Amino acid sequence: MTSPSFWQWALVALSFGLAALLSHLFTPLAIRVAGQYGLVDRPDGTLPKQQKPVPYLGGMSNYLALLCTLGMTYAFNREILALLLAGTIIVLLGLVDDIGAISPKAKFLGQSLAIVVLMKAGIVIEIVYLPWFVSLLLTYIWLLGVTNALNIIDIMDGLAAGVGFIGAVVLLVVSIINHNVQIAVLTATLAGSLLGFLRLVVRRRLFLGPRDSARAESEEADREEQTKPGSGCTHGDTSATAMVPGGPIASHGEVLLQ
Repeated sequence: MTSPSFWQWALVALSFGLAALLSHLFTPLAIRVAGQYGLVDRPDGTLPKQQKPVPYLGGMSNYLALLCTLGMTYAFNREILALLLAGTIIVLLGLVDDIGAISPKAKFLGQSLAIVVLMKAGIVIEIVYLPWFVSLLLTYIWLLGVTNALNIIDIMDGLAAGVGFIGAVVLLVVSIINHNVQIAVLTATLAGSLLGFLRLVVRRRLFLGPRDSARAESEEADREEQTKPGSGCTHGDTSATAMVPGGPIASHGEVLLQ
């Protein structure tokens, strides 16, 4: 495998910086819109605990920054278009969920549709000694789990976005080690957009909201599957990246069992 050129690594750095800048600029606008239309989490004595209403749409700035940056720096292919389409489905689904006009069953069906979009584009877990239908089932369970994992921890300032940022940085490091520029640009963009959001979230108090925390975790799951052997990573690298969202998933499962 040939080493990436200086300009390819410069594109990775540019994607990170541009996404961070756009997210930083879009977040105050999202806060104002959420306040104007009442898209806030009001104190009710349960989780999350806060003294006053907290806007939900902070993470929308993160998603718009991601889209704008990739539109300017990335050459799209089938897998990436499927990733963005699935992410948009999750965003729209969560936006309706924020308003409170969607049932758990409908939300589950919407998430399943997004996962099918990804699998149709070839984003699946490939284990050579398992039948193809088992690989599809594992892919479905994995994506559904990580799509919902961050929802349960989006209960305090910057927690969900911080976990997403750490996961994106880990995957970015793995892609750099393996000279995979394509995945490096994607993970750098995600990390940058989350960092720009985090800079304001602690000061101004706002939540990602269901659609945005789920979308961030879903995209990390997709990055992990795209770093499977054959995409520039070894079996060891794939095992390492597969553990990135393990904490949120374990927390999610523990809460459900309680």
